[in-house]
Amino acid sequence: MPNATVRSVRQPDEVAQTLRERFARDYPAWARGQGSWPWPVALHPPSMAERAQDSPGCHEWASAWGGYASPGSVEYSVLRFPTGRTHRMPKRLILARPGQVAASHPDDRETWK
Repeated sequence: MPNATVRSVRQPDEVAQTLRERFARDYPAWARGQGSWPWPVALHPPSMAERAQDSPGCHEWASAWGGYASPGSVEYSVLRFPTGRTHRMPKRLILARPGQVAASHPDDRETWK
């Protein structure tokens, strides 16, 4: 998100990097059937203070996740804003199996095959 006041949230590109790192570290164990699935990845929705300070930035962040087209599914929660209105905000990304983590990057997808 361009506005730096909403700092706690995790951006799609940041999560993509997390997926790559996790895949590199854990795929050998996953290939042997180890690991715990589904894997929830916290997106750290904006705090009430952040929602009060930068409501437009919060909505930009939510829109970025609304357009998320990579594997997994985005889970939402309804958060109240200081205006009293509620809005759906991304809460976490749920990855159902190792193949979804691998599918987030072409190199990892090939390794998993």
